Amino acid sequence: MILDEIQEAYFKDGYYSAISVELKISVETYRQMLLQDSRLTMLCRPEDGRLHLMFGRPVFIKHDLDVPWAWSTN
Repeated sequence: MILDEIQEAYFKDGYYSAISVELKISVETYRQMLLQDSRLTMLCRPEDGRLHLMFGRPVFIKHDLDVPWAWSTN
């Protein structure tokens, strides 16, 4: 599942120790996550492109990513 991949990358790449990290996901990835994963059923559909924190980090929905999702340091 997508959320499992995101979590694996988060811990594998050591983002938990970075000070400023955000997750950027495409609109399509967000839709797939809602369909595939019951853990996300409590998330509201954001109007401003922001989701609830994930692993204590900001999550932003972007329309024009080259990749479906990516952790990025600021």
